[in-house]
Amino acid sequence: MIQANDDKHEDAHSRIRGDYRDLEKRVMSLERAYTDTLLDFTRTKTALDERAKAPLDVLRIGMTLKLGISLAGAVATIIIGAYSSAAWVKSDITEIRNELNVSTRLQEERAGTTKTALDKLDAASRLQQMKIDEITTALKVKGIIKP
Repeated sequence: MIQANDDKHEDAHSRIRGDYRDLEKRVMSLERAYTDTLLDFTRTKTALDERAKAPLDVLRIGMTLKLGISLAGAVATIIIGAYSSAAWVKSDITEIRNELNVSTRLQEERAGTTKTALDKLDAASRLQQMKIDEITTALKVKGIIKP
C-alpha cells in the first residue's frame, strides 16, 4: 500500500516536472520573441531618428502627398505592430507565470496530502506493533510462548 502511494506520488511529481519544464521553455521562447521585437523596434526608431537629424536639401525633396501618406501609414503600421507584439508577449508571460504559481501550489498540496497519508500509515503501523506486543506479552504470561 505504501509502495502504491509512493508510485502515485512519483508519477504525479514526474508529470509536474514535465509541465514545469514545458512552461519554462515557453517562457524562454516568449522572452526571446519579446526581446527580438523590442530590438527591431529600437533599430527602426534609431534609424528614423538618424534620418530626421540629417540636414534636408530642400531642392531634392520631391515628396508628393500620396508618397507622404504612404510613408506615414508604413511608419504607423510598424509602430503599432511592435507595440501590439510587445503587449501580447507581456500578457502571455504573465499568464505563464500565473500557471506556474498554480502548478506550484498544486504540487505543494499534493505533497501535503502524501505526507498526511504517510503519517496516518505510520500511526497505524505503530498501533499494530503495540497490539502485537500486547498479544505477545499476554501469551508469555499465560505460558503459551516461552520468554
